[in-house]
Amino acid sequence: MAEAVQRERWNHTASLLALLFNVNRSPKAEPARPRDFNPFTAAESEPPLVKMKASEIGKLLLGRRNVT
Repeated sequence: MAEAVQRERWNHTASLLALLFNVNRSPKAEPARPRDFNPFTAAESEPPLVKMKASEIGKLLLGRRNVT
């Protein structure tokens, strides 16, 4: 429960930091997101997106059966 409280507080703080950064940034600079300032989400990386055909998805979901 203590970690949940810390995460909630960091979500709030990171949102404020991102807001302050974006208000004062150069027009050419990339906008910041709250996760850029949050130490809990900084360690977590997003999985890469993989493009697949529908038949490949069916094989994953249904096993090796023939999917048409």
